[in-house]
Formats: sequence, C-alpha cells, structure tokens
Amino acid sequence: MTLNSPQSPATEVWRRFSGMFGADAVERKYGRTIPDEWHAMLGRLNDFQVQRGIRQLAYSGKPHVPSLPEFVKLCRDAEHDIRPPTVHPALAAPEWDRWLLAGNRRLMRYITTRIPKDPLVYGHRDEPAFASNVMALVAMKNRWVEIMQVSAGPDGVPPDEQNGCWANCMREAEAVIAQERAA
Repeated sequence: MTLNSPQSPATEVWRRFSGMFGADAVERKYGRTIPDEWHAMLGRLNDFQVQRGIRQLAYSGKPHVPSLPEFVKLCRDAEHDIRPPTVHPALAAPEWDRWLLAGNRRLMRYITTRIPKDPLVYGHRDEPAFASNVMALVAMKNRWVEIMQVSAGPDGVPPDEQNGCWANCMREAEAVIAQERAA
C-alpha cells in the first residue's frame, strides 16, 4: 500500500492474496467480500506492519491463504519494529576540535616514548599514584589545547610555538608528578 493509496489495508491485502494464491482460492476460503473482521483488525495496523505481513507471507512458502490470526502474527512478528522506523535527517559529522585531537596524539606519543625507557616512570599501573600521575599529564595536555585554541590565528599556530608550549606543559606535569612522589 502506498502512502497516497485510497484503499483500505484489507483491500490491499486481498489484492495481494489474489496475486499469491489466486482469486478463486481466496473466494473459496472467505467468499466474495472481505469479512468485517479483516477490515477491523487490519485497520488497527499501520502500513509498515501490513507491508511486512505481505512480505513475510510471500517469503514463508505457505501454500494456502492464511487465517486472520496467522496474517496478523506475520504483520506484528518482529517486536522491535512494531512501529515504522522514524526517519531522521542525516546529521552533519561532528566538527572535532583540531587542537584537542592534536593534543591527544601528542600525549599518546609522549607517554608511549617515556614508558619504554622507564616502565615505572609514572608508577605501577595498579597503584593509585599511577592514575594521579596520568591525570597530571592529561590536565597539562588540556592546558596546551586551551592555549592553542586561544592562540590560533587564521593560519593556526606556528609549529615552533606549538612545540615550545608543549614542552613547557609537559615540564610542568613532570614537576607535579615529581613533587607528588617526593611527598
């Protein structure tokens, strides 16, 4: 049934039944007119459900015209889509902050070059100090991101300024970590 179709769901189903099983088979089982029960029950279903029932019936391999309960079960069989899917407009891809991404990459590179040289540089991963030390690094990475966001002009921030600011932020983080270790 199309959205602009003036037919009732039962009329559309009867037309499809006639195509699948033959009009004479439908008439033998139900008579010349569509029973009121079919109009009533199929009127409670939405177009999506009725179309699903028709598809399910066509793929089921049933050799005979179904009863009303059989057909309604086919229409409502998939519990997760009793209602037609809601169509949402496609959302634009999120605009990721380039400085946040750059800061995350820099921090990952920083940590993964430090740990191989000294596996316990930030403590054992099961110790509370490890999480605290990593959080100090993350806090200074976030500070670097803020500075870059504020400093960026139309052409961004010159690489030497980015690198210098990063080095200062990581020195501060390492100083906080050393201070915590000493305490």
